[in-house]
Amino acid sequence: MARRLAAVDLLAAAIAAAVALWIAYASQTAPKPAAAAPPSTAQSTRAAFYVLAVTWLPAFCELKPRVRECHGTPTPRFALHGLWPGGEYCGIDGDMLATDQLDHWNDLPALRLTDATWAALRAAMPGTKSRLERHEWVVHGSCSGASPDTYFAGAAALLGELDRSPVHDLFVANAGRDLTRTEVAAAFDGAFGKGAGRRVRLSCEDDGGGRQIIDELTIALYGDPFGGDTLAALLAAAHPRGGGCAAGNIVE
Repeated sequence: MARRLAAVDLLAAAIAAAVALWIAYASQTAPKPAAAAPPSTAQSTRAAFYVLAVTWLPAFCELKPRVRECHGTPTPRFALHGLWPGGEYCGIDGDMLATDQLDHWNDLPALRLTDATWAALRAAMPGTKSRLERHEWVVHGSCSGASPDTYFAGAAALLGELDRSPVHDLFVANAGRDLTRTEVAAAFDGAFGKGAGRRVRLSCEDDGGGRQIIDELTIALYGDPFGGDTLAALLAAAHPRGGGCAAGNIVE
């Protein structure tokens, strides 16, 4: 009888040991919960340095009268050129890059934009008549971390803030006359806060007759232009840019 009990005890011990080994093995080989996914690039890279480039449309059309957006008399206004993050041609394949660099913008892919964004972009960027938006997306928008719709909606909104500011009024009021860099900087300070004018660079071109005309402003920004940051906030956070031409004529 004692021998039978000892055998039972040994069998129970063996079974317990086997169960323990199986539990230990299972705990080592069972799949572990997946780690949380990192934030998407579109969300994590938006707070960055940008340059908002705007042209003075009458000056642009004096320099390039044959482009489609310059047929007829241009309205005295700013026009969106682009919103430029760091880097160019992000994730763009070689064929598309070559197409863009040949200025074959009609052959670039059309962008998927909502009706509201497309309407806002056409109003802000007359160059859409020349497919400028396709070029700007391939070169610059592809590096923004945003979708085409978000990218262009944000860019158009920034131009809208500039158009509603005293900077726009200054250019309209001085059409046909010269403006200095100091005057433009003062208008930015008054509209968007002290120091904003130091983030603005004037670009001037010779009109072919010896007259320097202001054709573009490039404006340094820092922040998230797609997440509700105002133009004033983006200017305040940016490094000073300044420079450019000292003065130029405002084409009527």
